[in-house]
Amino acid sequence: MHASVGGAIGIVITVGWLSTGCLNAAVGKKFNIDHVKDVQVGRTTVADVRNWFGEPLQLTVIPGGRRQEQWEYGFGESDSNLVPVLLKVPFRESTTTATAMTILFDQGVVASCTVERITEKSGMAGLSANQQKQKRSAPCADASQVLSLPTQ
Repeated sequence: MHASVGGAIGIVITVGWLSTGCLNAAVGKKFNIDHVKDVQVGRTTVADVRNWFGEPLQLTVIPGGRRQEQWEYGFGESDSNLVPVLLKVPFRESTTTATAMTILFDQGVVASCTVERITEKSGMAGLSANQQKQKRSAPCADASQVLSLPTQ
């Protein structure tokens, strides 16, 4: 079986790069996370997934004798602000959140499903910096463990 969870990592890198100024940014394509826990290996079909989440951000056809496809959904958001503080030393704070789901279909039925969320908060005052990063990944059936990470 071929499945990977790399979507959230790429989204965090992209959004993190965008958050170097004073701006709010978003990348990817938002999808409804309410149905992630409903995706069941061996039961959920391509039609079910398309109905719940729409078209994937990326679709990969896996070569070989079987009809296999990997669908990837993902989005990320970043909020970055310069905050004036005492002595006119600026403090930059940034929050980046990325959510990704990777589904492998075999013969039109879900063979695996993984969801991932990364939340990264950083701040910088003068020349000192701090950073907090949380990353969780789990099968879609256990999505509540992953999706409980706070967003902005």
